[in-house]
Amino acid sequence: MKSFYVKEIFDQDTFISIKDQVYSFIEKNENFNYTNSYGRYWGLIDFTEDINNKILNKSKEHTGIDNLEIAYIQCIKYQKKDGNVPLLESHLDDFYATYTLDITIETTIEWPLRVEDKFFDCFPNSAVFLKGDEDNHDRPPYPGNDDDYMIMIFANLVPADHPMMEEIKKLKDLSPRSKKAFFDKIGQSLMQNENLAGSWKWGKGNSSKTERTVKPWDFLNPNTEYATEEEAKRRFKICDYCPELISLTKQCKKCGCFMHLKTKLEEAKCPLGKW
Repeated sequence: MKSFYVKEIFDQDTFISIKDQVYSFIEKNENFNYTNSYGRYWGLIDFTEDINNKILNKSKEHTGIDNLEIAYIQCIKYQKKDGNVPLLESHLDDFYATYTLDITIETTIEWPLRVEDKFFDCFPNSAVFLKGDEDNHDRPPYPGNDDDYMIMIFANLVPADHPMMEEIKKLKDLSPRSKKAFFDKIGQSLMQNENLAGSWKWGKGNSSKTERTVKPWDFLNPNTEYATEEEAKRRFKICDYCPELISLTKQCKKCGCFMHLKTKLEEAKCPLGKW
């Protein structure tokens, strides 16, 4: 098992600063939405540069890996709502990360994380460096009532020189409006198990592939296949002349996708069949 536990990861001043930013995010962010299937609220949080650096430095210190970078950080609040109960069944993560750093911010319950055959307590300021794509993990049945909750952040840690970070940088360089729409779409699909406008489909012509939905977070997967630069430009040129393209955000009105990104995925398809 590669996952490991840290009982108190930050000094108290740093942890209080992190808590304050998390509380502010939960209170003010309109896209911190509840997902029935997981029994939790979810959103992507941007910390200040100072806090990001402190999270990153602690990650390097505990893993011994100097070239780590934070790809993104999720904020999670587990809580019962409208009869839905928080749930984490045994699974392996289907996304790449050197580690996912799970930090407990606040909790009113004792609800440990089980990794393989070991239980890790989740108390404020405790952390699990989770190798989630290799170590099976789950939680026991949720023990809380309607007023109970657990607030956590999950920092996705990857090598700074990994090719996926080039795509992360492109996403972060989007205009605030485009970036918000993009990550909202990821959040809705990730947490609600929805297809992203069913037009993002792998082609049926290649029998060696199983048809599945192409998703925006495929850009975060090192095994994603990309179209050649020439092919991606050819596709986007077609989109650029299409009346269904929103020129400001480069989104398709039919599928809602950001076409300057979607056209780079090798087997993504135009919803109108133009490429």
